[in-house]
Amino acid sequence: MGKKQPSEADRKQEALDRAVRQIEQQYGKG
Repeated sequence: MGKKQPSEADRKQEALDRAVRQIEQQYGKG
């Protein structure tokens, strides 16, 4: 599997994932 350039959707999804994790940590979830 070669490395692909992340598409805009992938980038947005990754950013969303990170934000959700940070928020969950702040609120003590997970």
